[in-house]
Amino acid sequence: MISYRDLRFTYVTMLLTSHEAKDSLGSDLDAAHFFVLRGRAAILRIQPVLVQLSALCEQTGAMDYLEYFLTGTDNLKKIPYLVLAEKRPNLDLAELRAEDLKGAVLIYEYKVLGMPSRVFNTSDFNGSRAVIAPPAERTRLSTSVGRYLMACGAQVVMLSYAGEGNETWSQCFDGSVAGDKKRWWTTQTREVGATIVLEKTLDETLASMGKHTRRNLRYYRRKAEAELGCTFEGDVKKISVKLC
Repeated sequence: MISYRDLRFTYVTMLLTSHEAKDSLGSDLDAAHFFVLRGRAAILRIQPVLVQLSALCEQTGAMDYLEYFLTGTDNLKKIPYLVLAEKRPNLDLAELRAEDLKGAVLIYEYKVLGMPSRVFNTSDFNGSRAVIAPPAERTRLSTSVGRYLMACGAQVVMLSYAGEGNETWSQCFDGSVAGDKKRWWTTQTREVGATIVLEKTLDETLASMGKHTRRNLRYYRRKAEAELGCTFEGDVKKISVKLC
C-alpha cells in the first residue's frame, strides 16, 4: 500500500505597511539571516547546494529536477524567488555550502498584466519540493519566511510543505498577530499520496506496494504487451537504444 504524508498549507494575508510589519516580526527571525535569489538563472546556479541541503534535511530528490519545475508552463507565468535561511550573515554565495543553511524556500510571485502582484505561492501540490528544512523545523521556517516576505511588501503568502510530527502553528504566528486586526492566518492539513521510492530492483520496489497495486500493475503490463505490442524491461539501465 502506498504510504501517505501530511501536507500543510499556511495561508497568510498581510495588509500592513512594510515598516509596521518589521515592528511586529517574531524573535525567531533573529536566529536566521535571509538571502533572496530572484529569477531562474540565479536559482539554478546553486542547485548543487540545494540538492545537498535536501539530503541533509531528509528530503532527498526534492531539488533534483529543479530546472523542470522552474520552466513548467504554469510557473513560467510567475517570478521565482529562492529564500535562503543562512546560519550566519554575509555568506559568500560563490562559496556557499549546504551546511551553511538552516533551510530554503522556493516560492513564486504571480503576475497580473505582466506586473508583480505581491501574491506568493509555493506552487507545490504534494508539498515535497518547496520548503527544504529538517522535519522539526519546517513549520517554523515556513512562518518565518512568510513574515519576512510580508515585511518586504508581500500581501498574501501561501506556503505548502510536508509536515512531520505535531507541530503547533499557533506558537509561531500568534505572538506576531496578537491585537492586530489587519493580519489573518489560517492553516489546512490534508493527506496526499507520497512519492514511491524506487528500490534497487523491480521486485524490491513491488514488494513495498499493496497486493491490489501489484495486481493492477501486472494486469496493465499484460494489456500493453497484448494490445500495443510493448516489450517490458525490468531494468532500463541495461537497454541499448539506437538512434536513427
